[in-house]
Amino acid sequence: QKLGQGAGRPPKRNSTGNSKKKAPNKKPQPPPMPKGSYPKPPETSQTSSTSVTNTTMFDQDISGEAIRVALRIRPMIPLEINRGDSYCVSTPDNLQCYVNSKGQTKSHRFNVVLDETKTQKDVFYHCALPSILDSVMDGYSATVFAYGQTGSGKTYTVAGREDKLAENVEFDGTEGLIPRSI
Repeated sequence: QKLGQGAGRPPKRNSTGNSKKKAPNKKPQPPPMPKGSYPKPPETSQTSSTSVTNTTMFDQDISGEAIRVALRIRPMIPLEINRGDSYCVSTPDNLQCYVNSKGQTKSHRFNVVLDETKTQKDVFYHCALPSILDSVMDGYSATVFAYGQTGSGKTYTVAGREDKLAENVEFDGTEGLIPRSI
């Protein structure tokens, strides 16, 4: 670079003599969704370690939060069951989970925790996808992001069974978030 063009130049100052950048204007947030505006998933399900209620992410007071995090615990596949594997995660309620690893237990909180008994339909409603879709139709941006280790169930949760993705078949309950959104 030539001298005086970027490198070594003092920062530009605003009208008050302050070199700090102005905070960008915040985009308007969608209005809070009314509780109970969508049908609820099936009633409370019982697991061996806990009772899970029907709280969705929009049933909570989350004003001011731009990011909401849901944890889905997938059921074990036949290979894991045949090996005698056991769960390293327990869910005392629908907001918290305990991870047991190497003799230590760590607690983690989320906006919603969906245990291994939850169906694709439960995930759709508990994660408030109908409300998110309404916000998108009203012009707001939204992202549903699946993250996890290989084999953790991301494709299944978002799209459904892989062997059905390119087929034009009737709903059988395994459809993921995308087909249910359309």
